[in-house]
Amino acid sequence: MSNARNLARLLPNASGQLPDAAMSSGSVIQVVTAQNTNAVTISADGVIDIGISASITIQQGSRILVDCVVPVYSDGSGGGSWAATQVFLYEGATMLIQTEHAGTVTNEAQSVQIPLNGELTARNAGTYTFALKACRTIGGSRYIKRDNRLGVMKLTEIAA
Repeated sequence: MSNARNLARLLPNASGQLPDAAMSSGSVIQVVTAQNTNAVTISADGVIDIGISASITIQQGSRILVDCVVPVYSDGSGGGSWAATQVFLYEGATMLIQTEHAGTVTNEAQSVQIPLNGELTARNAGTYTFALKACRTIGGSRYIKRDNRLGVMKLTEIAA
């Protein structure tokens, strides 16, 4: 094969995607990152959007790796703690991944980075939008991304 043909296999097509033959299975095709420092307070029951979302356009059959971190603080009031907080990954109205809350440690001020990681199975080509949401599992307030702390969502497209 000529050098020109080899090079052409590695260049994106008109839609900006690499030809399938150019990427071996398991190769990283792209990484999309969303970051946000806007504080959110959870002081009532229910799942709320915490202001971190990202969209990724993938090739046919690709998998998506999800890596997120959400900073949470609780002042310990109302029997609550960071451990009584859950974080969720949503696609539209569908919850895809959730963290397990660690239980309740009462009357202690605590701060922690809650990770949320997972792999979404092979999907059709297209654009997918994901959002992080959170809830408290017992009373008190939770402060998400307080004092300009950074919350992050990273989406990685992996070749089929």
